[in-house]
Amino acid sequence: DDPPMVGFKIYRNSGPGTFISTSPDPTCGRDNNPAPQTCTLTGLTGGLSYLLQIAAVNTIGEGAKSEVVEIEAAGVPGALAAAPVSSAASSTSLTFQWVEPADGGAMVFDYEVQTQDVAVGVPAAEVSMGGTAAAPVAVQVGGIVEHHISGLTVRQQLQLRVRGVNTFGAGP
Repeated sequence: DDPPMVGFKIYRNSGPGTFISTSPDPTCGRDNNPAPQTCTLTGLTGGLSYLLQIAAVNTIGEGAKSEVVEIEAAGVPGALAAAPVSSAASSTSLTFQWVEPADGGAMVFDYEVQTQDVAVGVPAAEVSMGGTAAAPVAVQVGGIVEHHISGLTVRQQLQLRVRGVNTFGAGP
């Protein structure tokens, strides 16, 4: 009979161009805890690739390390590369668009839009565009995202802030 498994260790590098450490990653904490067999590694940078190896631990000791696997860490979306621009306007509405930001390694499915009336100077609450992971906000050819605001008054000036949202949260 094989000795019972008591846990596992994960070895990783520090990002592109570095070697896998000879010490296990301390954030996993599964050396003596085999179930559930999941691990959330912390301290990674979204969008970067990392190399991993896993070793099982039983009552005799640590087994051989697995083959090297490459993963890409995910995080919140990046900032918009450029400010939103007006694409259509009337006396009471405004349509603006922007290019979707870097996704941080996980699909951007929603956007939070915040407006500020320049004359008043107080930002309004952020409003979700209503996207979900199952039904993301529509993206046009070229990565263009568009949003429409109505109920404006003549000559009203707005400042806009837009940030992408993925499963890890909202970007800057």
